Amino acid sequence: MKKIIFIAMALMITVFSACSAADEAIDATGASTSLHAQDFGEAVDADETLVITEKMFTEQINFIYLNPDLYFGREIEYEGMYSYAEMGDVSLHYIYRYGPGCCAYDSNVGFEIIWDGERPAENDWVRVKGTVGSVIHEGQNYVVVDATEIDVLDERGQETVT
Repeated sequence: MKKIIFIAMALMITVFSACSAADEAIDATGASTSLHAQDFGEAVDADETLVITEKMFTEQINFIYLNPDLYFGREIEYEGMYSYAEMGDVSLHYIYRYGPGCCAYDSNVGFEIIWDGERPAENDWVRVKGTVGSVIHEGQNYVVVDATEIDVLDERGQETVT
């Protein structure tokens, strides 16, 4: 139950914390239908890995949550802080950054990840690469990243993004 509440809250915070949205979408073939599509990452082609950068971090994460069908099965890569929680027999892994807000760390922007490999230390700065997918819990569909790689990095990026 705590997992559902945490995911729902994270999703709501992420969705409502975006400063703006793209004028149009990236279609299912990966073709740009917007002058701003290139700002969402280094790759627009659906066959290439979409690299989410600091410049558009919050907006791109929100766009994926709002348009998951455009991204299911697509490989993405991004950096952020690692967090882990045990809820009963369920292990929850998150890679996130602090989002915009008025009072310190009001929101977190990122994804829950599916990961069976070696767990980084809490708050390690990591780069994750994986495929956008979903999990269904109690009839509710949640967007996740099925991680294929997690690398702990020495140099931290921007922890708070807008």
